[in-house]
Amino acid sequence: MRDFIKKPFVPKVLTLRVRHTIDLDYLQKNLKEEVEKKTKENERLFLHDVGKIGVPDAVINKPAKLIDEDTEYKMKEE
Repeated sequence: MRDFIKKPFVPKVLTLRVRHTIDLDYLQKNLKEEVEKKTKENERLFLHDVGKIGVPDAVINKPAKLIDEDTEYKMKEE
């Protein structure tokens, strides 16, 4: 990371530039960790709900206990 500051230095400007550089560096490192965390989470969940494919929403979202007819559905052929 590079930044340029003209001479003569203005102490307030120098302080702000250094602080912004430190903050940016911290955020970039934190972003990398967060992306890695979410990537691992997505990999763990990949195809997690594959069993729901083809199951009617009425069965998936049914608030009551399932009955035999709910468990004996066939996927529609296209």
